[in-house]
Amino acid sequence: MERCSTPYNQSRPVLCGVKSLLMSQQDGAILDIGLLFSCGDGSFGQLGLGDYRSQSTPVKVGYFANNFVNQIACGMRHSLVLLKGNQVYGFGSGKRGQLGTSRDKIKSVNLPQVTCGLEDVQIVSISANGDHSAAISADGHLYTWGRGFAGAADSNFPQLSLSSLQCTKAALGWNHGLLLTGDGELLMLGGNYHGGLCDLEKMSAVKHRSGNAFRHSTCFRIVVHKYKYM
Repeated sequence: MERCSTPYNQSRPVLCGVKSLLMSQQDGAILDIGLLFSCGDGSFGQLGLGDYRSQSTPVKVGYFANNFVNQIACGMRHSLVLLKGNQVYGFGSGKRGQLGTSRDKIKSVNLPQVTCGLEDVQIVSISANGDHSAAISADGHLYTWGRGFAGAADSNFPQLSLSSLQCTKAALGWNHGLLLTGDGELLMLGGNYHGGLCDLEKMSAVKHRSGNAFRHSTCFRIVVHKYKYM
């Protein structure tokens, strides 16, 4: 396995000429040429290295050696990868359906597997946190899978959510998520757990300023911090 010479340190990002980096219990880094490196906790196979060992320094994910990795997203015990060409892969824990690789429950996998149901969908972004997974298509549709929000049932494969809305950004939290629509609405979803936000079926806009700076400015990223509640 090819390794990066930069030591892993949870207090700072791992920099190996990376284009983007996601921090979690496991880390992932994408090089400019589309290679994926991972390190950190691998006890559920979430590093995608074919084993369940943890790594203290970034290791090249050989499964994608001949593919261009466009995006990565790290959940609590699982990881998602979006390849150039729109294919989505999942690996790690699948006990809540967060991998989307099978209609049946999967305990865990240590090598990337194709997420079902998105093969004919042009995916432009992916998101993961806790046991939740999400993706947004080029036409603004939101797909979610994994642990259900607000007590809803878990989903073992991607489900089209909120089909009446056009989403441009999504960020998932431990028990909630944020969505930015093409109309400039910032929506929150979740439950009444730990100061949760609102029921998925009763979503309401918390920010909608028609014709003002919010509508005419560019939103590059929305971020939800990862908190584990005991």
